[in-house]
Amino acid sequence: MTKGAKSGSGIGRRKFLGGAVGIAMVAGRGGDPSAAAAGENTYAEKLSTPIVERHQVIVAGGGPSGVIAALAAARTGADTLLVERYPFLGGNGTAGLMTCYNGFRNQKPPEALQTVKGIPAEYIAELVRLGGIADMDNYPKADHDVGSGDLPYCIGFDPEAAKVAALNLLIKEGVRLRLHSWVVAPMLSVGRVNGVICESKSGRQAIAADIVVDATGDGDLAAWAGAPFMEPGRARRSPRPHGRQPDVSPGRRTGRTRQLRRYPDRRPRGKMGAGGRRRLPRRRKPHPVGGREPA
Repeated sequence: MTKGAKSGSGIGRRKFLGGAVGIAMVAGRGGDPSAAAAGENTYAEKLSTPIVERHQVIVAGGGPSGVIAALAAARTGADTLLVERYPFLGGNGTAGLMTCYNGFRNQKPPEALQTVKGIPAEYIAELVRLGGIADMDNYPKADHDVGSGDLPYCIGFDPEAAKVAALNLLIKEGVRLRLHSWVVAPMLSVGRVNGVICESKSGRQAIAADIVVDATGDGDLAAWAGAPFMEPGRARRSPRPHGRQPDVSPGRRTGRTRQLRRYPDRRPRGKMGAGGRRRLPRRRKPHPVGGREPA
């Protein structure tokens, strides 16, 4: 068959191969291939997830709060597992390069009350030992002995050192780690969370636990388990099937809309196109070859 030709049934070669691969993947997953082939809007699959591990405590999320929760649990003698989707720890501080920890004490003078101590201070002390603390930052502050736990309001840090510092503390306390793993659902039994479902290169696996700590940053596990939550500008509600993103549909009067009406000079310049979309002016950059843009 030549390129672009169609088989006798009128199905193009590319479409035929794509459908065959899709059906094969569906069949391997344990679902109904006819549903995918018929172009249905929903797909029902039958899953039987193996329970591969059992622990006393599972912490979902390896950001600062997850690391601290896992350390606290391990120090009580509990068999603790921390599950993290990235190949390293630190959350947004390391993955998103938000390299500044804020809020250890009152920001304004006389800066007298330090409200965050304990394990967070131990973590900062480990950063100091690794040489991972910034010498200076944009926040005015008095002198503090950071290594001894006397922390200022703001501490800048090296994200690579932060990964190592978190790992060192967890290894020291015997916390088990499961990296490259996404927590995708809670294990539920009579309204109680008794484990998590993970997806990784090893496939879909269940890990049972007596206690599960949600340190996902967005409360994913709690929402999936049915816990009510609040959305900006909305009343208390139960989880929706499409997540917790607030309504940003066209025409909704948001805080940003009110701000633009009050400060018209902050409006984006450009003409309003079809469907209420604003067409912003395009800045033409010279093409690196010949000084012209490609047609």
